Amino acid sequence: MADYDKGVTGQEGYGSVYDYIEANYRDEWSELDVKSGILVDWGLVAANRWEQFESTYRSNYADYSADYTSDAEFQSRMARKYQEMQEYYQIYEVPAEEQVDVFSDMDIQNAVREEMEKDAMEKASDSAALAAFETIGEGVLQMDHEERQAESEKALEASTESKNSRTNQELEEALKEKAEDNPEYLVRGAPLRCRYGSHMRYLDMLEAHGVYLKDDPVMHRKDCKVGENILPFGICTSPVHNLKKRDSFFAGAETDQEGNYLHAPDDRVITGFVCEPEITGDSWKNCKEETKIAQNATPETEGPAACTCYEAITTASYLVCRHGGIIFPLGSGQLKFSTYMAPFLNYPFADLKGKNRELDEKAFENWCVEHKIPPDYPGTEKYMEWYQNRIRELKKEGASAKKLRAAYEECLDNAYWYGLDRMEPDERQAVRNMVNQYARSGLLENEKLEEMQKKYSGLRLDCGYNSQKNLAGATPEEDEFYQYYTGKAETFEQEQKELEAQMRQASHMEDSDAVIAVSDKMRELQSEKEQIYGHFRQEVERYSGYLDAEHKGQVQEIENLFKEQGVSQ
Repeated sequence: MADYDKGVTGQEGYGSVYDYIEANYRDEWSELDVKSGILVDWGLVAANRWEQFESTYRSNYADYSADYTSDAEFQSRMARKYQEMQEYYQIYEVPAEEQVDVFSDMDIQNAVREEMEKDAMEKASDSAALAAFETIGEGVLQMDHEERQAESEKALEASTESKNSRTNQELEEALKEKAEDNPEYLVRGAPLRCRYGSHMRYLDMLEAHGVYLKDDPVMHRKDCKVGENILPFGICTSPVHNLKKRDSFFAGAETDQEGNYLHAPDDRVITGFVCEPEITGDSWKNCKEETKIAQNATPETEGPAACTCYEAITTASYLVCRHGGIIFPLGSGQLKFSTYMAPFLNYPFADLKGKNRELDEKAFENWCVEHKIPPDYPGTEKYMEWYQNRIRELKKEGASAKKLRAAYEECLDNAYWYGLDRMEPDERQAVRNMVNQYARSGLLENEKLEEMQKKYSGLRLDCGYNSQKNLAGATPEEDEFYQYYTGKAETFEQEQKELEAQMRQASHMEDSDAVIAVSDKMRELQSEKEQIYGHFRQEVERYSGYLDAEHKGQVQEIENLFKEQGVSQ
């Protein structure tokens, strides 16, 4: 490791705490001579206060840097890498013979050590700069505690935001794209994630602002107080945190606000530094500028007079933590999943169960038939079978379109409120089949059909879709999916023709530099083609066995387009 490192440079803003202090104090301190108590350190005589700061900084850096590269830290990171790799192997079904033992692979170990050393240098630099500033500020400049603390916080905030600037930009763009059509306002109960936190948490508030969506209070950009609005996200894995407390938590399972599991419990134990959120700027970012929420409004308040107003927060908003994390919403909180209560749970004779099991089961079945209640939970084979029989009976009876729609919607709405993400993949597929059946029934007008299909678009989750992998924003069962990849192929073809024309011109002019430059662009274009086609094949394969003849034909057409452009099949 180098003797000392002043932090990341060449970034927009302040790459480190040192950069912030240098930009704001160097000129001033360089003019302040050290008239007494001349500091001699590292072989240098401090002639002015800036040299004194730098000397103190270097001394601090030497002490702090040794604290961040311990064997315990390396083992902790290797264990985390092992968990990440195991999850990757499981999700992508990597054969055992292709899996790598992280504890014996020297490339992985070296990469972890390099990452750890880089993080250690940044941590040591920031800690050393803050400590040196504290020394100069208190002992020389006679700054009071509040002044020093305020300036230190500004330095940390500026440094953290700069280090996260690229991630912030990417996240903001992704959130804007996600919420482009219809951003939803965040309400109390919105599920939140931190990119470095092990657990999901819910957005909370102690006192409403008097503005509601249904029964849920709407929140604004200042609703980000730790302990009141924002709760700790379990174990922090940020590479730039300065947390001290360590603990172990069960991975457990995320629940809704009623305590119902959103997925099967996980009995893994997660060990590490305990999350202690510190929000930079004390405000949400990327808010809804045109919508204001009054801080001190009440249901009886009319108009903005005498009210302090702040911008509303939406599904496109996010927070930055001083420990390097970025906190963002998974949903608006307006829709509560997993709050479904099966009607059969109202069976009045459940307390008699066990006296005569066979008789009890028959009595339960008869009670369900009499009350037209499915005896199973949504998504299960028996539940879907019950509704299929129900729909067939209604058709035989010549039931009206209204009654048929009611049967379809009862089946699907129950599944929706039960929680699609709680179901096994085959259970979600059964719901998907019912959605498709309803869509083809002719019972819905175009507008209602579009609403229903949008509502159940979350079913794509059963095939592992997320914002990174699903480039098209649609599934292979939707026309938009094929329109996206057809457009990509056509764009690639046009770009290829333009590059070929440039190559002909460069060759004709015997411009070797231009030929090399165009060749590089051609290779980049080919690489992008193969990457996009790889995404296409991955998405299509997840729907293997579920595509009709029309969609299979569209798959072949797109494959031919990419094949004609030299992409390996």
